[in-house]
Amino acid sequence: MRIIRLLAFVSCVLFVSCKQPGFGVPDHVEVVKTPAHVQLPGTKTFIAVPGNYKLVKELDRYQKDENTYVQIIEIPDADFAVKKEEALQGVDKQIKSGNIVKEYYRKEFKHGTQDAVLFYAADARQDEDQIVLLFGGKHFTVMAVGRMPAKDTASRAEVLKSLLSVYYDPNAASDPLALANFTIDVSGTGFKYSGHLSQMYHYTLQGKGNPVDDPFADMIMIASLPAMSEEETDAYADDMLHRHQSGGMEVGPVQETDTLIDGHYARLLSFNAVFKGKPASVYQLVVSGEHTAVTFLGCVYDRREELMGQVRKIAGTLKLKD
Repeated sequence: MRIIRLLAFVSCVLFVSCKQPGFGVPDHVEVVKTPAHVQLPGTKTFIAVPGNYKLVKELDRYQKDENTYVQIIEIPDADFAVKKEEALQGVDKQIKSGNIVKEYYRKEFKHGTQDAVLFYAADARQDEDQIVLLFGGKHFTVMAVGRMPAKDTASRAEVLKSLLSVYYDPNAASDPLALANFTIDVSGTGFKYSGHLSQMYHYTLQGKGNPVDDPFADMIMIASLPAMSEEETDAYADDMLHRHQSGGMEVGPVQETDTLIDGHYARLLSFNAVFKGKPASVYQLVVSGEHTAVTFLGCVYDRREELMGQVRKIAGTLKLKD
């Protein structure tokens, strides 16, 4: 099951050209570190953000308000040329499906010394626009996403300026779990931390493999979220189930339970399923505290009884940094 698609942000950007006045990117963008640059915690990526944009740790993004923000997703060991083609193919797929969203601008250019492509389009959300920048090299890709109200040209300008300021320093020190709002104990199991994309943290067998690119990887994914009410927690758990089904997973009977994890309300769903002909077992938790929340998703295809026992054991150690 490919639970995360790296370029989901751009898969809905369709090529219906509708140029916007006053918007453009030069053929070569000079990227220079300034005193305004800050390192996004947990990454080797830096960005200059306006003073009124604040870091929202649970969403791993800098935002002025809930409709105006920039978010960076660092993809280590990913060939930019490959990721760019995946993005373009995703766009073409949406065109063929007839799910049309206006594209205002697209350009390939040099971002510092790196190849880059930028999309500017109407967002899937009503009355919002998005700008998506991808750049990188043979061994890394960075995706920077900005969203803003559709007719807010001032916010559009500051979002674009921030996105074009982003740069990647391969020698920068970083703690990949710096923004994690949870702790777990994987000792005594075969699962180890393998990486993260924005606020989504992955654990695989011996920390090897990539669950983003391998749809059949045995893995645990934990994602940080803002706090939710019990009703919102239940609704989010149900929505996750619907997303599994819409992604092509054939879901068997679902066991649903309200429970407590580290003293916090949680919604537990567990079930067996089939994805592209291969049986799987899934264990899903949505846990919300007073100030923060997480989703915990374990999915195993091989040695299912043994590995699902390890997933349940790890889930029992989950604690929120609330």
